[in-house]
Amino acid sequence: MRSELLTALLARLDRFAAAADPRDVLDADAPRRAAELMAASDDPEHDLEVRRAVGWVHWHRYGLLGDESELRLAETLLRPVYEADPLDVPEALRSAFAPEPDDDWVALSDTELGHFLGNLEPERIAQALSDLRDAVSRTPPHDPGYAKEVVLLVTLLSTALDHVEDPCPLRDSVEAARRAVDALPPGHAGWAAVQSQLGNFLRDWYLRTGELSALHEALDRSRRSTAANPRSSMALSNFSIALLDAFRRIGDITYLEEAVATGRRAVEAIPQDDPLMAVYLTNLGVALHKWADVTGDDAAEAEVLRTARRAVALTEEDHPAHPLYLSNLASVLKTSYERTEDKALLAEAIEVGRRAVGATPADDPRRPHRLGVFGGALQEWFEATGELPTLDEAVEVFREAVDRTPEEHPRRVQHLHMLSYALLLSYDRYGTREILHETIALGRRALAGTPADYPDLAQRIVHHVNGLSAWYEHTGDLETLDEAIDVCHHALETLDHRPGGLLNALVVALRLKYERAPDRSLLEEAVAVGREAVTVARDELGPLTNLGCALAVLAEREDDDPAILDEAIDVLRRASDADPFCLTNLASPLLVRYERTRDRASAEEAVEVSRRALALTPEGPQRAPQLFTLGQALESLYEASSDPRTHTQAIATYLAAAVLPEAAVGVRAEAGRSAGWLAMSAGRAEAALTGYATAVELLPLLVTRFLDRSDAEHWLKHYSGLAASAAAYALEAGDPERAVTLLEQGRGVLLDRAMSTRSALTDLRERAPELADRFQRLGAALETGGQGPSERRHEHARDLEAVIEEIRALPHFTSFLLPPTLTELMAERRDGPVVLINVSRWRCDALALTPAGVRHIPLPDLGLQDVTAWVKAFVGALDVSRSVANDALETILGRLWDTVAEPVLTALGFTRSPDPDDTWPRLWWAPVGPLQTFRCTPRATMTPTAGPSSTGSSPRTLRRSAPSPTSAAAATPASAPYGPAASSSRCPIPRTPLTCPAPVTRLVCFPAPPS
Repeated sequence: MRSELLTALLARLDRFAAAADPRDVLDADAPRRAAELMAASDDPEHDLEVRRAVGWVHWHRYGLLGDESELRLAETLLRPVYEADPLDVPEALRSAFAPEPDDDWVALSDTELGHFLGNLEPERIAQALSDLRDAVSRTPPHDPGYAKEVVLLVTLLSTALDHVEDPCPLRDSVEAARRAVDALPPGHAGWAAVQSQLGNFLRDWYLRTGELSALHEALDRSRRSTAANPRSSMALSNFSIALLDAFRRIGDITYLEEAVATGRRAVEAIPQDDPLMAVYLTNLGVALHKWADVTGDDAAEAEVLRTARRAVALTEEDHPAHPLYLSNLASVLKTSYERTEDKALLAEAIEVGRRAVGATPADDPRRPHRLGVFGGALQEWFEATGELPTLDEAVEVFREAVDRTPEEHPRRVQHLHMLSYALLLSYDRYGTREILHETIALGRRALAGTPADYPDLAQRIVHHVNGLSAWYEHTGDLETLDEAIDVCHHALETLDHRPGGLLNALVVALRLKYERAPDRSLLEEAVAVGREAVTVARDELGPLTNLGCALAVLAEREDDDPAILDEAIDVLRRASDADPFCLTNLASPLLVRYERTRDRASAEEAVEVSRRALALTPEGPQRAPQLFTLGQALESLYEASSDPRTHTQAIATYLAAAVLPEAAVGVRAEAGRSAGWLAMSAGRAEAALTGYATAVELLPLLVTRFLDRSDAEHWLKHYSGLAASAAAYALEAGDPERAVTLLEQGRGVLLDRAMSTRSALTDLRERAPELADRFQRLGAALETGGQGPSERRHEHARDLEAVIEEIRALPHFTSFLLPPTLTELMAERRDGPVVLINVSRWRCDALALTPAGVRHIPLPDLGLQDVTAWVKAFVGALDVSRSVANDALETILGRLWDTVAEPVLTALGFTRSPDPDDTWPRLWWAPVGPLQTFRCTPRATMTPTAGPSSTGSSPRTLRRSAPSPTSAAAATPASAPYGPAASSSRCPIPRTPLTCPAPVTRLVCFPAPPS
């Protein structure tokens, strides 16, 4: 009968809570059913379930009616319920039932005391501590109530430590507690309990302040307590956890061994049905968990999982400690997954961790730790599956853990590091500068707060150095790379050991520094450190691979000792045996060996390992680097075999890499250029044009990515001859119009970046900053080496195309990243032909934009080697004297007349002076490649020689050249026989007036680009 009545009354209360319908508690049936339930109980005075249900009915009636008799009934019924669990009564009644601070605290029940301390307002804590200290000081140590007063003081200190932001003001009370505990004689019945209680508080003090002396004192007092009372499960369990903290801080495994043994004693000393069994099982499980992690003991790991599951099973879901046991189980499940790679365990860890966090209030000081456990499981799932939403959630979980941890709390450092590492993983997938910037800032804060003797300090340093190196690779910021190297050096000097991970991180940073600022000592240090890393890490894959790569670079660029090259190949073979994905790295030193020895077997092996590496690589952008390496190997094999099929395969492989739309732009451009070069060497004009044109068309994406001038100058130098080669083979293929557009596209992008810090992206940022940010972010994401999942990079590529189309819809941005059309170029001719002079290693030509279209004028007497020699001679003359430079320039201008000006003028029909009443025709020169050096000279005139020129034509005059057709509209033609003076010049040659009585052309002078 009782059960049915109780169920019905609880259902009535649930309906009222859900709908707030007064009829559920005010109709006449409600108090009658409540009275019947009280009568049906065998022991209504102690039946707390019944008293709770009936009391809540009368409380709701009081709230609706305001009837004081209903309130008195509710108070009478609910007071015993409050004493059992204060959370089971209305909040307003808790304050009424709670004891006052000036009550006799020693007389309070444990439930009343716990509720009072838990609800004590922070501003009253100091006064309460002062009152207790006075009470303890007035009580003689032999008094029967002294021990409980001391325990009460320590308990209140623990409560205060949880509530105050700064623990320092509590130091006086801590010292008072020490004196009070030490005053208790060792033979006192409560001596062991008091020592254990203070030891437990001192452990909390250590966790809050990081003071190692407090932890040592906690160990000492706990050890003495358990020695005096070896059957106290609570003292033993608390001692076990303090020992575990000592191991985590100091790293001495004897602490861990004792922690496990002491935890076992705690469990053995308590009856199996004791309500605290779950607590002691959990503490033992935490110690076993760390033991299994350190030693690899499978039996211990299995025992950990059993104890964690049992602790959860022993507690109801509404038990206050249930979230703690759930969080511990989640941590154990995650570790079990790491040992077994059973994803079902990891999935359960995530589910259990989510429940633990969900059951922990937002303001609970234990929530940050549980967030850390849950976030760690999410991050592990991402690393196992590549599911990006899981990593995104982990980042947000870690971010909340940081936000909810007080600034001075020692665990805040751990949460900062966890967030920093999760963001580093996120950067690898998204490739955005903002994520990486936050990663580094958090890493610096985490390291600054990590004690020098922290066992995992080296791991935190490695993660931070990886972030710094990634920032360098993303931005080219050399100072950040130097910081990474300095951090590694300092850590290796100060740590008491040299961890393999830290050594490996230094190898990577040194090799990156060498690529930017070649210095043999950097590579030599990288090799020496790499050898040590391989020894320390016992041939782990990462150190093996990085040592092999450092040896390969040293052998290729700095040291022709065959032993270095042989070692590189041997090390990378070992790495490839461990992981076939390292085969691509092995191909590089094999190709170096071929280049040095012409050993065909090395080229063949390079092809074989490159093909195997490519076969292991799934479809997607990550294949581009593998294809490029295979192309190099096939090119070398063609040199060794002269097999035309291998030559065709090499070109096709390069082109396959160049056209992968989601691959890194730098890899694609390099592959296109290599295809063009290889095809040209065999006279295959169409294939050469395809390769070079693909590379040229990628230049806007590549160069526009960088606003930093040093980065742009790097690409300017690297790709300076690309457009000229593309145009040369467009001409070879009989397409002068394509030659003009390719030449202007590549030349315009690179020259604009050389002449000015402005670019299309600069203008876009001023007009539409949000679009500019999206464009640069997506471009950077595609350039991060193909590290992200294929589907993510496909998405980036699609998004980038959409953003570019959105940009082109803006006024004045319709041609964003597009090459100039021939129509646009022809429109810039203005009042005379524009002549582009293309100088490449393959051929030299003039392309004249005339009213009739593009006219191709071969320049067979002009060669790249000649132009390069003229530039070298002129620059050398500038360093001698003004007169020497004038003489050198006169000679050079004479040669330019013979090889360039006269053939062009003759082809265009400018072979005689105009009639006296006619105007001089105007012509615009636009040199390409090294000929642009002479744009940097001040205006110079060459007077006619006494006789005809070396070609028998009319006298010669050369002036400063015009800018490219795409910028010619900004120029103003001169009305004088010579153009306006340059705005600046490094050359001290004086300007000379025109003395030629019959100039053939009028040329316009423009400001020189910065040298």
